[in-house]
Order: sequence, then C-alpha cells, then structure tokens
Amino acid sequence: MSVFTKKSLRLAALLGSLLIIVLTSFNSLTDNPKVADHGVAVVELFTSQGCSSCPSADKNLSQLIKDKNDRKVFGLSFHVSYWNYLGWKDPYSKEAFTERQRKYAAKFANSSIYTPQMIVNGKEEFVGSNQVKTKQVIERSLSQQTNHTINAQLKVVGDRLEIL
Repeated sequence: MSVFTKKSLRLAALLGSLLIIVLTSFNSLTDNPKVADHGVAVVELFTSQGCSSCPSADKNLSQLIKDKNDRKVFGLSFHVSYWNYLGWKDPYSKEAFTERQRKYAAKFANSSIYTPQMIVNGKEEFVGSNQVKTKQVIERSLSQQTNHTINAQLKVVGDRLEIL
C-alpha cells in the first residue's frame, strides 16, 4: 500500500485519473471483441529543459497524443534531474524520474541513460525525437492484442490518498 501526503495529492490524483483511463481501456478490451484486436501504447519520454535535443522529442510526444484519435495511446513525460548541474534547474525534474530511467537502463542492459529517451509499453526504447521510429513502435504496439487487467482501489483518508 502506498500513502501520499497532501503535498503530492495532486500528482496522485493525476496518476489516479490515468489509472482509471487505463482500467477503462483494458476492461473494454474484454467486453468488446471488436476492440480486443487493438492494443495499448503507454509512451514514456525522459526529457529535461536543460537538454538541447529534447524540444523536438517533447513536440513528438505532444503530436502523438494530439493525433491519437480514439486509439489507446497514453503519453507520460518524465523530467530527469541529471541535467540540473549546468546552472539551470528544470523545475519539473525529479530524482525519482531519473531513478525510473536508470531501472529501464538496467532492464535493457544499456550502459548509460540519455535524453530524450522514449520507451513504449516498457518493452522498447529509442531516441524520443525519432518520429519515424515512434510511429513504427506505436503502430506495432496498437496492433498487438492485450489481455491484461489492473485492479486497484483509491481511497481518500484525511489529507492522504491511498492506492490499494
């Protein structure tokens, strides 16, 4: 069980909203055989305001979300902290996001981490500004049937949000 303080309640609410969207998407896959032929693409972009190559990747992610139509494409942007040493601190950066990227590097056996890095469904990683690769990976992910469900409950207890 994770407990969030009042300070991170907004983030938890946002994540809870995303969870509800994902739950609805996954549940609809089992309820409607026509929809079951289509997959889901959760796109994670590791970026930073201190990275000169990142604006094109940020735009790529934004355009991907804008053009998703009714397809199940969910975009997440994680501002990493390792660019903060250059004198400009990215106000959206979090060490937890950098740690998340390090865990992916270990999973993919990458010797280093970089920005802009895009990861789709936790399975494939590539340079986030590469629009051609992004479209290929998204289309492949959406063409794969998903049979997964997520069960979770959200509960507000005073100034905390608990995810059970």
